[in-house]
Amino acid sequence: MQPHKLATVRVYAVPGQSRSRLLYLSIQVWAPDDIPRRPFDVQSNTANVHEVASNTRTVFVNSFPVCVPDAGYARVTITASGSSTIPEDLSSVPGSSGPRQGSIYLADLSVSNTLGPACNDPQAASG
Repeated sequence: MQPHKLATVRVYAVPGQSRSRLLYLSIQVWAPDDIPRRPFDVQSNTANVHEVASNTRTVFVNSFPVCVPDAGYARVTITASGSSTIPEDLSSVPGSSGPRQGSIYLADLSVSNTLGPACNDPQAASG
C-alpha cells in the first residue's frame, strides 16, 4: 500500500440481493521486512478496527462487516501510518528501476459468500 494514502475497497451486492445486507470482508496484512510493527485501520459503514501488522507473521482481519445496498456497493477504507523502502516492482520495466516506498502489504482480500442479516446504511453508494 502506498504510504500516507487511503486504500479503498468496494464491496458489491451479490446477484439477486433484494435489500441492504451485511457482507463480510477478510484481509491479510504484513509489515515490511525491516519493520517489526506497523499500525493500520480498517473502516466500513458498520465497523472500525485498529490492528498492528507484523513482519514475522500474517495479521488477519476476518469477517469484517460491511453493509452493502442491494443495487450498488459499499466502501471499506484501509490506512496505515509510516513509510518504508520496499523492493522494486518487477511487473514493468519503469517500475523496476529501483526501490520505492510502501506502508503495509495487503496480502489478500476476500468477501465471504455468506449473506448476513439485513442492515441500514444511509451512506452506501449506488450505481
